[in-house]
Amino acid sequence: MSQPLPEDRQTVLLLGASNLTLGWKPALKALSDTVPGPLDVRVSLGMGRSYVDWSGFWLRRLPGIVNCGLWDSLQDSGSKPPLVLITDLGNDIVYMHSPEKIFETATECIRRIQAWRQDARIILTGLPLDSVKSLNAVHFVIARSLLFPRCTMPLKEICDKSFALDESIQKFARANDLPCVIPKAEWYRADPIHVIPPLREQVFRQFFSHWNLEKSTTHETPMFPRAGLPTSAVRTIAGLKRVAQQPVFQSPELVVSAW
Repeated sequence: MSQPLPEDRQTVLLLGASNLTLGWKPALKALSDTVPGPLDVRVSLGMGRSYVDWSGFWLRRLPGIVNCGLWDSLQDSGSKPPLVLITDLGNDIVYMHSPEKIFETATECIRRIQAWRQDARIILTGLPLDSVKSLNAVHFVIARSLLFPRCTMPLKEICDKSFALDESIQKFARANDLPCVIPKAEWYRADPIHVIPPLREQVFRQFFSHWNLEKSTTHETPMFPRAGLPTSAVRTIAGLKRVAQQPVFQSPELVVSAW
């Protein structure tokens, strides 16, 4: 399902869940402004997406990122160092996975990326701890009921596990010289885990700035008006398996595949 790439096409991997899904258009805009040249964007995203195992949102279910088809698509990558963003690592806490299991899964994703391309530039994001811990009891119950209706964990347990996971992620990032962006409380409002719409493009620009790409005076920003939210290669709808041919979008400036 993967296709050979021109040597000058920049490969970008975006791994995440609801923030990447809700911010897809702002992320593409920030990406096109940050990264010169034609792009090959490979994503694993989705509302409520888990890194560890299958997860669902309404009637739709997606495989865990660590087990999805992304990893089999990494044969062709062009000549430039791949650019990688790994975000939204906190969802698996409310799916009752331990911080240790989530951390193990996240580092396995990183290990695979580095085994594929040692020159990959990887950015991690931490958990929105300041936003979550500032919730009062009423706002917490409302947010938990709307976002993760099957979760029954109290706020203190979620906070304790979130702090433990975030500490492991930041320690790993420091030990391996990887940038880890700490979310700011002002990025959020009543919804403690989703960046507010007016700031989404700005936040993605901040993430992507840690790739430390050289500024090009000849870089022209392409427009991707038809690159809508991509459909994952494998998913189930009401228990029925659906398969989407990849890539889901292709133009001279942009190729998008979703896993």
